[in-house]
Amino acid sequence: MLIRTLLLLNLSFCLTASSLKEAFKDKFRIGSAINIQEQLIQHPEKFEALIKKEFNSLVAENAMKWEAINPQKGVYDFKFADALVNFAQKNNMQVVGHVLFWHSQNPDWLFKDDQGEAVSKDELLKRMRFHLTTLHKRYGNKIQSWDVVNEAIDEDGSVKNTPWKKILGDDWILQAFQMAQEVFPPSTKLIYNDFNVFNKKKLTGIVSMVDQLLAAGIRIDAIGVQAHWALDYPSDKSIENLINQISSRGLKIHISELDIDVLPMPKSFSGGAEITENHSYKQSMDPYRKGLPKAKQEELAARYANIFRIFLKHADKIDRVNFWGLNDQFTWKNQWPIANRRNHPLLFDRNNDPKPAYFRILQSPSIQSKGVTK
Repeated sequence: MLIRTLLLLNLSFCLTASSLKEAFKDKFRIGSAINIQEQLIQHPEKFEALIKKEFNSLVAENAMKWEAINPQKGVYDFKFADALVNFAQKNNMQVVGHVLFWHSQNPDWLFKDDQGEAVSKDELLKRMRFHLTTLHKRYGNKIQSWDVVNEAIDEDGSVKNTPWKKILGDDWILQAFQMAQEVFPPSTKLIYNDFNVFNKKKLTGIVSMVDQLLAAGIRIDAIGVQAHWALDYPSDKSIENLINQISSRGLKIHISELDIDVLPMPKSFSGGAEITENHSYKQSMDPYRKGLPKAKQEELAARYANIFRIFLKHADKIDRVNFWGLNDQFTWKNQWPIANRRNHPLLFDRNNDPKPAYFRILQSPSIQSKGVTK
């Protein structure tokens, strides 16, 4: 009976909107992180149709990170980034560049001089400017937004102690955005991107950083909220609070990395999205290898529906909602924070088939038109 009901509901939802991008075209852009090699180059026949149908914004999952695009000093590899940008242009999609400055996934040479010692501040600033200038010369307005700085604020609201901070100083985020403002035109949106933005102390630190930028006359256009969330957190109140606090500074919000974890977590799990966190595999932590049970599918669908209800309520503050992965096969959550698990956090399963959560989200615009207001 439940399956029959879900199928009937799914059919009625499909009649109201043909895709995610169509459903939310008057609200915000809908995007996905793309595994370029697998999805656009090696097996386009499996994935291109889905990407074209559902999304109007794309981001490279890894191909534009510094170690991938500039692995050796003076050597750039644009193969995968070019493939994404060209695909987006052909299909009238926007591109968000991810990411310019982050403490992870950097090439070994970046923070070292020719003698293998820590590079000087002046030299690092030169390398940063060359990197930005090189990317802007290559892509110009083909990339509409850039994640300028990624994950630089710690959970207590302080600036994270990374090589960037050690070499450039406590105000390195301001230096990075000032440089980006000087290199990129006003039409290119400049974003700060981070996880756990719902954490009160971290949110306070991010808002303080924004205030410092604005007071110094340095442009920042948006905050990317890495929504690596779960079935039971964050609360509705926390999500709305972060939206309101960020928008009160005149910034737009990008829900930049949305996925909903359905697997259990170790007691020592940090609750964040720090890529270096790693826990040992236990079978009890991997209960859905044969597929997500119907009850969990419904729980995931209800969670997504409620999150999109909040997004629609605040649609005037949100520019983009971007899923971090095309389908469950490609989610990073299969490998983090425990490797070799089988997670199910996205809207499409491993066969590209839409899950109940997809249809529940498609219902959201019709609910909006029947009385949900901002």
